[in-house]
Amino acid sequence: MEDLRARLEDAGSTMADDHFMTQILNCLTDEYLLEVKLMEKRIGATNEPLTIEEMKNELGLAYERLRDHGRKPVNYDGEETALGAFGHL
Repeated sequence: MEDLRARLEDAGSTMADDHFMTQILNCLTDEYLLEVKLMEKRIGATNEPLTIEEMKNELGLAYERLRDHGRKPVNYDGEETALGAFGHL
């Protein structure tokens, strides 16, 4: 996602942080349902709004918990998701 955002900026377009974070949350699998619900409430909030760095950290922790319990979040094609791609931010 961050690579896409950088390419958009190179092309003269921009993506607001709120939109960027919403796009990331929309791409996550059901294993992240709780994290998604909690983070969605904070996107654009006036009190303690979610930052990209916080999102990265929260998703990283969720990914580690899933991995430590022998589960890797995968998409419908069987490819590892979320921090498989988002972890490079």
